[in-house]
Amino acid sequence: MPNLYQPQLKKRVLKTLEEDPLFKAIETIKTFPSSKVVSFLIGAFLHKDEMVRWKAIACFGVVVKKIADQDIERARVIIRRLMWMLNEESGSMAWGVPEGFAEAMFYSEVLRKEYLSIYVSYIWDPKDERKYKADNYLEFPPAQRGII
Repeated sequence: MPNLYQPQLKKRVLKTLEEDPLFKAIETIKTFPSSKVVSFLIGAFLHKDEMVRWKAIACFGVVVKKIADQDIERARVIIRRLMWMLNEESGSMAWGVPEGFAEAMFYSEVLRKEYLSIYVSYIWDPKDERKYKADNYLEFPPAQRGII
């Protein structure tokens, strides 16, 4: 892979997501520097084309797994970034973030073991007293659907 500057790399990532079928896009994205493309993939969660969004989400899981295999603390930072984006205090509605979070856990057993209980807490209604109370409950139905 040639050394690409950030703007060139971002354009390549978007072009790949827009033009390639899913499995080819995943294989291409895997050849890019993982730590550099992860932010571009998160940005693509908001793309106007739904297919591009879903390809970005699928690629995100693979990229985060690759990062986790090389540097688990770096992968944890990425997951905590997603958790912040899901927090109401962040001031944003993080479209695609629940799905990307799930993809990362699907591919990485380490991340799944560490974060699955937190992930589930986003849909655990704090009014339900059968289990522990969680303060992470997402009240916005589209976000709940993303978690589910």
